[in-house]
Amino acid sequence: MKNFLVLAAVFAVAYANQDDYLRWVSYDGTIPDNAVPAGEDANNNTIYIGRVYLNTNTNQSSWNYTTDAKGYVPGNLREGVVSLDTVLFQKVHTATEGIEILTVVNGARIEWKFVKNYQFPQLFDTEAYHVARVGWEYEGMEFNSTTYLGTVNFNDQPNIGKIFNAAVLWAENHVLYFPSQGTVLSGYSYYALVYYY
Repeated sequence: MKNFLVLAAVFAVAYANQDDYLRWVSYDGTIPDNAVPAGEDANNNTIYIGRVYLNTNTNQSSWNYTTDAKGYVPGNLREGVVSLDTVLFQKVHTATEGIEILTVVNGARIEWKFVKNYQFPQLFDTEAYHVARVGWEYEGMEFNSTTYLGTVNFNDQPNIGKIFNAAVLWAENHVLYFPSQGTVLSGYSYYALVYYY
């Protein structure tokens, strides 16, 4: 019986799925009770974590490998505002539909961990927690990247962004990209969101 319990525990950890701890739900301007806060701006308004699926190619029959990109990308959300500024393929985009907000499931424990970009891969060296994923980003033949959630304080507010993690070695990996006043900014020291299981 003891061996069975140990084996069951190992399988539970091995099959831990982000959706069992964090879930993206449709956002209509109302903040769910279990939404994940990212901090407060200078006016003490809470910033929440949003994401949207974007596809810059409006003509699906042809793909321009130098300008087209698609994927799930994050940004700041404020209560009552159904708009999200985000970064996709080094450009700022504003979305007003299809926005999702990040929530915790069953009171899951989360934490923002401070790291520098070269330390980011070390967050995967533990079984105590997982790094929270936004989704992925695809740009032609160049990049197919998993993106993770990060934040940095800039202009008196938390700025939610994506931590880029592409398989290509020459990419700017483990850097946080976020929008600010229509410009793409990057951070090499930031907080990464993790969830415990």
